[in-house]
Amino acid sequence: MKKLIIPAIIITIITSLALFVKNNANKVESDTKNLESTPIASVDIIKEDLDKIESRLTIEDSKKNIWQDLNNYSKKPEDIVTADNKLEYMDFLNRNMVELKSCIKKDFCGMEKIEGKAYFDDEKTPAHILLARELEVLKNILKLDAKLTEKVDWNLISDLSLMKSPIVQNIALDLLRNFDQRNNGAEKLLKMTQEYKGELKAKLFLNLMKDSLPSERRILINAFKDSFSKDDAHTVISILEKIEKMNFKKDELLEVLPYLCRFKESELQAHNLKTISMHVSRLNMSIKEICP
Repeated sequence: MKKLIIPAIIITIITSLALFVKNNANKVESDTKNLESTPIASVDIIKEDLDKIESRLTIEDSKKNIWQDLNNYSKKPEDIVTADNKLEYMDFLNRNMVELKSCIKKDFCGMEKIEGKAYFDDEKTPAHILLARELEVLKNILKLDAKLTEKVDWNLISDLSLMKSPIVQNIALDLLRNFDQRNNGAEKLLKMTQEYKGELKAKLFLNLMKDSLPSERRILINAFKDSFSKDDAHTVISILEKIEKMNFKKDELLEVLPYLCRFKESELQAHNLKTISMHVSRLNMSIKEICP
């Protein structure tokens, strides 16, 4: 009888232990998901160095409420500005973004890369994140009132589109394309961003192609030919990953895709050619036919 009781006890203990581990694993997974999806999680990252940033900016006491709103990441950019406060925010952003740009260039607004400390991304410091957020708020102001484009410092926005920070560049480009009537043409934007590489260039091409004017089409086709013939493999593949969404006509594809054939000429590019071939096949075309 005792022999039967002991195995039963062991089985009960093992079963209970398994359930405990499973329940706690689910709890950890649940807590992790909640942390990742909570917008306030990013606030702590910013607040850790917010004093350093603020010490390098001119924040008047009467504008503290705006400053606090901008740094309250539980608020979405589109929920910050209203028809009543848009002018006040516009005035603040015009001055604050100039100062942010300046202190980022000088010393990342007090951020430092310290050995042994947390990972430091010099293209995405808290100051970069704040500047990108301010650009998003500006975009929402212009959506509320397009006439306020006259109050925007477009030279500053052009400079920010060239800043070494993808999160800033993307929004600055979006502003130029959609709101700056003087600089939103494809030719002008391509000249301004000719140093773009990788994912950033792919996003630029996608945005320009999706809403291109008939008069811009030839300019854009030439830009693709230039990129496919000169750019590094990472940039080319980044573009091809998005090319299905770019509203290409078949005759346009037949014009630009042969410039990929250079990847077939070197054995060192075999792995890149394989990836390129896969993306081309999604266009119902074959790299073997394009590059016989």
